[in-house]
Amino acid sequence: MICAVVGTAAAYIRIRKPFLSSKVMELLIGLPYALPGTVLALAMIFAWMELIPNWNPGVYGSISILFIAYMTRFLILQMRAGIVAFSQIDLSIEEAARTSGTNGFIKWKKVLLPLLLPGVLSGAFLVFLTALTELTVSALLWSSKSQTIGLVIFNFEQAGYSTYSTAFSSVVVLLIIVGFGLLILLQKVWQRKVIHS
Repeated sequence: MICAVVGTAAAYIRIRKPFLSSKVMELLIGLPYALPGTVLALAMIFAWMELIPNWNPGVYGSISILFIAYMTRFLILQMRAGIVAFSQIDLSIEEAARTSGTNGFIKWKKVLLPLLLPGVLSGAFLVFLTALTELTVSALLWSSKSQTIGLVIFNFEQAGYSTYSTAFSSVVVLLIIVGFGLLILLQKVWQRKVIHS
């Protein structure tokens, strides 16, 4: 959800304000995805072990570090989906909304969000799928209280419990199929709602 909001806002800035600063922002958001997972995980460890000298925020070794690492790594996927969605909306639609007196939150709610929702949902689902099956970052950042599904499957396979790893893998595939079906259903319902209104 956070990636959906932040990535869509970053995509809006990138498309509607194509200055050098927005291009640099896109580069910085995309850099963690381009790095190998182990490099990003080590960077997270060094960054969050002692953020400020003599102060430990308690992020390292908790589930929060996985959350931060996943957000940092996969935000670019949501941003790219947002860029594609915004590229399909002509600037004149926003200008017409502004001329009609619709600005700020109302403009987003009534004009932009109905047009953007399929693209934003697709990006959010892509982030969810990628984070669900991620292994390289999790392998260095996990603790006994924060094991991910991909890591559990890998550990079962390495320990020789192939039945358990197969069962967990089947659950993941089932989750992906159900999620994809819900996404398609939600997009069809949304398209009907937009067409009728």
